[in-house]
Amino acid sequence: MPISVLLVDDEPLVRAGLRAILEAQTDIEVAGEAADGASVVPLARKLRPDVIAMDVRMPLLDGIEATRAVLRSVPEPPRILVVTTFEEEVLRLMSRGLSNAEIADELVLGAETVKTHVSSVLGKLGARDRTQAVIAAYESGFVSPG
Repeated sequence: MPISVLLVDDEPLVRAGLRAILEAQTDIEVAGEAADGASVVPLARKLRPDVIAMDVRMPLLDGIEATRAVLRSVPEPPRILVVTTFEEEVLRLMSRGLSNAEIADELVLGAETVKTHVSSVLGKLGARDRTQAVIAAYESGFVSPG
């Protein structure tokens, strides 16, 4: 019997990518998807997945609080795998002034992968360029000088 997984991430492309990777395995099936943490408990009760792949940063209810809610209120709760992307690690490196190539070296990623993450950071922050993203990172306290 395959392992059933509930995918929880606010980014449709991330969910689609995870779904493609997981469904390529013969012993895993994706039972369902949720775009925010508030949807997790009802779906976990309804679908009874073996595993929840939970993003940390989501609207309405973040992954940490959604995990707590599942563990508190779902009988025989599933295993929860907390997943997140490199956008944070990437924003911190951008804030240090690193180029895409330098970020790729630091994270042992391909340059195109870093470029994709930088674009995602800009989109999530509503920033038009790296400078605006770095300013937002400092103003929010996500990174601090020094």
